[in-house]
Amino acid sequence: MTSRKPTGFTIVELLIVIVVIGILAAITVVAYNGIQDRARRVSLTSDLVSASKQLKLDQVVASNYPATVSSANGAQGLKASPGTTYRYSVNNSVDPQSFCLSAQNGSIFYMTTESTTPSEGSCVNVALGASATSSLLTDGNTNSSPYYNAGLGLQQVTVTLNSAVDISSIKVWHYWLDGRTYHATKSDVSLDGSTWTTVFDSATSGEYAETSAGHSVSFPTSSVKYIRDWINGSTSNTGNHWVEIQAF
Repeated sequence: MTSRKPTGFTIVELLIVIVVIGILAAITVVAYNGIQDRARRVSLTSDLVSASKQLKLDQVVASNYPATVSSANGAQGLKASPGTTYRYSVNNSVDPQSFCLSAQNGSIFYMTTESTTPSEGSCVNVALGASATSSLLTDGNTNSSPYYNAGLGLQQVTVTLNSAVDISSIKVWHYWLDGRTYHATKSDVSLDGSTWTTVFDSATSGEYAETSAGHSVSFPTSSVKYIRDWINGSTSNTGNHWVEIQAF
């Protein structure tokens, strides 16, 4: 009588199947997240186009842009897709009058102004009130005083945003009243607090004199939660002084 070998999967075959399933699942998740992000970007762009038209219509009717989002469109507010929130600033005292409107969905920010089309980024400081080495760094005050004194030698400060957000620029104010120039200035950003990307380094980009306008650094839009800034004394003294750090 011929004996029959039992049929079935071996351990190795089962492991291969499990690995293949895991790879396919990972690919599916990445693809799904990519589709979601693209959908959010399309939605944010559409919302901003409609909102901008409404703000401009309100300006024609009232000769001023609305003071707030909620007062736009005859106090009915600006329409937004589910999950989208607006941040809005306006200046009716200049000629021509101006506004900046940011729309956020998840970690993605898009913005538009009275004279530009929607683009990725934010015109609102997302670092305002965020946790930092000193609360002075994120209080919105860019005056030369009060300032944070970090002591002597190479020093750094860190700002931790409330959540990871897509930003494309940061703005840093060191003590600026006497127009001094700080040395070894460097700005880094990070998503996890471990891996850092340097977006400005005076060793390669050159030193600069401090002014009341602060120092702007632009970079490709990145998901960021942590901002770090370094200095090592200045042309005035060996101290290290920060006034404000903002993110957009």
